[in-house]
Amino acid sequence: MQKFQDDRWNTSPPSVTAFLSYPNTPGSVTSSKTSYVSPVCGFGWGFQFTRRHDYQISPKNPHVQELTGQVDILFQPRSCSGIQLKDISIHVTANFPLKGKGSSCKTLEKHYAAVPLNADYAIGTYLEPSQLAENALFEITLTFHWNNRLAFPTTPSSNTNASLVASLDGFSAIDTKFYLYSAKIGGQPGRPRAVFANAALVSSASSYIRDLVSEADFQGGIPCDLEKDAPEAMLKLDNNLYDYDSDSDLESLPDEGSESRTSLFASVDGKGDRVDQATPESDSTETVALGKMPETSLQGGGDSYVRHVRVQGRGKAFAINGTAYQTWKAFIFYAYTNKIHFNSLKSQENEPSPADSQNLGCSPKSMYRLADYAGMQTLKDISREGIRDRLSSENIVQELFSSFTYKHQELIDMEVDFLIDNMSPHVAREFDNILQLVILGVKPHCYRVLAFVIRSYLYRRLIVKARASGPQKVRDYLRRGNRLLGLEYINDIV
Repeated sequence: MQKFQDDRWNTSPPSVTAFLSYPNTPGSVTSSKTSYVSPVCGFGWGFQFTRRHDYQISPKNPHVQELTGQVDILFQPRSCSGIQLKDISIHVTANFPLKGKGSSCKTLEKHYAAVPLNADYAIGTYLEPSQLAENALFEITLTFHWNNRLAFPTTPSSNTNASLVASLDGFSAIDTKFYLYSAKIGGQPGRPRAVFANAALVSSASSYIRDLVSEADFQGGIPCDLEKDAPEAMLKLDNNLYDYDSDSDLESLPDEGSESRTSLFASVDGKGDRVDQATPESDSTETVALGKMPETSLQGGGDSYVRHVRVQGRGKAFAINGTAYQTWKAFIFYAYTNKIHFNSLKSQENEPSPADSQNLGCSPKSMYRLADYAGMQTLKDISREGIRDRLSSENIVQELFSSFTYKHQELIDMEVDFLIDNMSPHVAREFDNILQLVILGVKPHCYRVLAFVIRSYLYRRLIVKARASGPQKVRDYLRRGNRLLGLEYINDIV
């Protein structure tokens, strides 16, 4: 047994994927059972594959028997058995190349949660197709829960390596730029800025970006000189489509009177200084959304310097509505590296954001919103945990009754639980104040949240009574509680 690819490490979420293959040779079917032991994977674990063969009736012809195989896989913690980690999950993807024309492949997947590290653990039986053409390929991913506080390196994707190799032969690593609003002027989104990217690299991160920049849909982009602004693309930005009024990733700027009418084409340079106004009809060679930038510059200190060269060449420009420049910049960096840096919430008035020398931080709420829209569940989960980590008794009421939370039931569930678990005299006073605003109609959007808070509290009271009433009334109380919440809850709490 061998690895057909080096282990892939990810930091968000913490996970390691092993790529394993066993030989599919005629000699391997002569014995009734053959075992293969994998090389060391991750930081010490491994796998044992046990392969068996038997003759079975062909599904295509009942008069014919076919030699078919099956593989049992055993996860072996090995040297990791003494490590105290919890909430580990394993996902197995088995790929069986088939004989015949084309490159068809049979794929089987299985998932296991709460896998222990103190003993061997069976992770499934996989039936081989009778027409197996080549070696079967297995991808086995161990994912660790955030509570374990693990920090792994991130393995560059194959697209990253391919792009770097292509750049050695003179091909540009940058072929795409995205325009997004970067600030709010007089309460309206404005000042678009450009985020540059390599289409092949970012498209491998999610189907959302792949569909956005794919060749089939690349017609949605505007051909442009990457060194200059693309007014035609910038005109596709529409501040009426920006439905997140409290987005902290938009820099708040004062209303500039008549200048605000041209704020769509106002920008800032890399240092935050004002750049001259421009319009789509301008013939000026100065870029607006790119900001003024020398042809080359040096950045760094000591013995470490990074040389920055202005982007050159032809490419495509896209307008991204509804998302802030800072959010998208962090999103593209995550697509490259699987790393994300979250700033503090607005409600954390006395807590500055963690140091971010590269200016790649964003709001976890803004990223949660983008990940939800893009259908990127892992990034959505990471962002949700980023929000949870920033909740406290000082800001829970403000966050729960914000104009953002009420749109996302998952966040309502999480923050209502936090509210009830951390109820204190201070939180109770804040809750009373917000309750008055809801009753007076100042915060009409909070009705849904308030109703869920009350129902959740009553539900918990019912559970207390259920436990005190004996097993004969437990089911009745649970049914009443589920009807109260209007949700299907797992009845495993007693």
